[in-house]
Amino acid sequence: MRKLISVTSLLGLIFCSTLRAETLFLDVFLNGVKVKELVQFEHDQTHFWSDDNILQTTSLAEYATGLSGRIDYCALNAIQCEYDVYTQRLYLTAELGLFPAQRISSITKNNLLPTKSSGALLNYDAYLRDFSGGVQTLDLLQQWRGFGNYGIVETTANYRHYFGNDAQSGTNQGLVRYDSFWQYNDETNMRFWRVGDMVSGSSGWARQVRMGGVKFSRRFELDPQFVRYPYPEFAGSAVLPSDVEIFINSSKLYAGQVAPGPFILDSEPTITGLATATIVTTDITGQAVSREVEFYIAPDLLRKGVLDYDLNLGVLRQNFGIRSFDYGSSTIGIADLRYGLSDTITLGGHAEVGAGIYNLGGGTDFNLANLGVISLATAYGKNEQHGGWLGLFGYRFQARNWGVAFKYKQQQQTYQDIGTTQLVLQNKREIQLNAAYSFNNGVSMGVGYFALKPFDGQSRRLLSIFYNQSFETASLSASLNWDAELSSKSFGINVSFPLGNRYRANTNVQKDTKGKMNALVSVNQARVGNQGLRWAASAVVGSGDYSVSGGWKGRAAEYSGGIYDRGDSKGYFAQASGAIVWAENTLLLGNRIADAFAIVSTGGLANVPVVVENQLVGESDSNGLLLVTGLASYNPVNIGIHTKPLPIDINVVNDRITIMTAAGHGAKVNFELYQTYAAIVIVQDEDGKPIPVGSIATINNEDSPYFVGWDGELYLERLQSTNTVTLKNGKYSCVISFNYEVIQNDIPVLGPYVCDAKEN
Repeated sequence: MRKLISVTSLLGLIFCSTLRAETLFLDVFLNGVKVKELVQFEHDQTHFWSDDNILQTTSLAEYATGLSGRIDYCALNAIQCEYDVYTQRLYLTAELGLFPAQRISSITKNNLLPTKSSGALLNYDAYLRDFSGGVQTLDLLQQWRGFGNYGIVETTANYRHYFGNDAQSGTNQGLVRYDSFWQYNDETNMRFWRVGDMVSGSSGWARQVRMGGVKFSRRFELDPQFVRYPYPEFAGSAVLPSDVEIFINSSKLYAGQVAPGPFILDSEPTITGLATATIVTTDITGQAVSREVEFYIAPDLLRKGVLDYDLNLGVLRQNFGIRSFDYGSSTIGIADLRYGLSDTITLGGHAEVGAGIYNLGGGTDFNLANLGVISLATAYGKNEQHGGWLGLFGYRFQARNWGVAFKYKQQQQTYQDIGTTQLVLQNKREIQLNAAYSFNNGVSMGVGYFALKPFDGQSRRLLSIFYNQSFETASLSASLNWDAELSSKSFGINVSFPLGNRYRANTNVQKDTKGKMNALVSVNQARVGNQGLRWAASAVVGSGDYSVSGGWKGRAAEYSGGIYDRGDSKGYFAQASGAIVWAENTLLLGNRIADAFAIVSTGGLANVPVVVENQLVGESDSNGLLLVTGLASYNPVNIGIHTKPLPIDINVVNDRITIMTAAGHGAKVNFELYQTYAAIVIVQDEDGKPIPVGSIATINNEDSPYFVGWDGELYLERLQSTNTVTLKNGKYSCVISFNYEVIQNDIPVLGPYVCDAKEN
């Protein structure tokens, strides 16, 4: 009996000990991510209590605000727990709905600010042409531009001179001004002001007119990183830390990592039209999930909330290109507005008033559920006598390898707008249809139809079919045109193929609407790189028609010329174009500057090769300067120099600089190059042994240290004619002195010099 009581008591003690909570120190993981090490828990069967609010420092911080005191982490709502006794870890797995959405981006941000310099430039283009009959013309096109922090002042004009037989001195001879204006670009708010000559905005159905006055307009290109049109956001979720890859039409757009929870990826695909995105999520266990999303990108739409506007006030410009200062007397105002009502609907409006006319119209562009973009517009225009309506319908669809576009526009004869006052031809109806398909084997083909019915005059209906095929180095193209009103047809076939590395031949066979067959054979040599020679020669088979032309593009200008004989006309031409720039207190010559430029300085060294995006653009002149033209404003540009041809004694501080230039401005790019005045000095101790490796040296009381290498060799820079070097190694130091003479393109070896070490 006594033994039975003892056994029963022992079993009771063992049973009670299993019910008593035990203290554990565990590493805690949340959805596969370690959040804290060695957290103290009280463990009792399926319960894990802790006074530590572990989740406060995780992405579930908001959820953790509702937790306090002693927390049982295996009894929380929407969170599962698993205890691994072997690794002493507690795994918490939260439902995805508890995690906040994380936003990631595939868009590379540019932190450069646009450079605005001060200066002036002149673009010039001189063109001499000889006509049949001994008449020659000389045109000198000029574009004067001043630029600075307060904007751009610009004027464009052309001077024409006739000479030779029957000089026609009364026909557009002399100087004719084209455009003159002051313009200020506000990059921060993407808008600009212009005072002077301008062209009104375009709404898609209204005609543009030339004006003189004031313009205030949105200009999205002032910030290339701003995407005005709707682009997709790709959403997904991950239970565990995962790698995410996104492919657009099989091309990788993004690859990165995401934490557990839902995620949204901001993207900026470089394609337009219909596309398919494939989102591949691979977690840390290697399990991959793939999902496809179809979307449509329409650059002619505006993102939700984006406003575009163009406001013009002034007078009409008349006889442009004929008279320099011919303006109307009536004040007119023209306004265009577009607004992104949503990512699928864009609203637009257009208004004109002045010169006895008012015009008001509105329209919309909308994405038809990824089936393309539909455009609808209507407008009413009236003058003092009568008014009329205009209507427009359009449809555009673009897929990966095919597309179609249709436009139908009709108006009443009484419809009025300000363009009517400039005697612009009015059309009752316009129809355009274009379709194209591109195969994967380099073949593309398409069809175009154009119908025009004016109120006065003959209607036109044109049908065009084309076929293009590209091979490894050659290409073939063919076209067929049919004029329905004249019942005439024409076709052409062109074959292009290389003749060696730099030459190319073309054969073109055409049959015109009169049934005449012509075969044109031509050969040309393309320019290699940014400068050099190019030429071309062509002849019509079976006739005496020919043309020969050539050109040379150098660092300071571009020259070209040629002769031709086309049967009814023959002659020659010569052309020279370039730019003269004054900026950064420097006068430079270069090629024409359409937008932005850079002045590259190579520290006074001549003949240093300069590259833009790894393409050679020229070499620095005798002053170590080069004018680089052809740059695009508001886009980062990498400018560098080739250092391999430089002499061995030239030190290069930087060989690559990234710039971004404002529209119409230039930037100074300084590469720090200097002659090193260097030598290798061999230093020995009093026993003729090399000074120990690593000994520290200073020269001419400078702070910059040098270090002794093997065999007592010491490389020194910034040497003078007389130099003093102090060497230290531990508690010993010594001093040597020596003379130095510059040897061009070489680093001399001096010594050996004895350095008698003394204790400091």
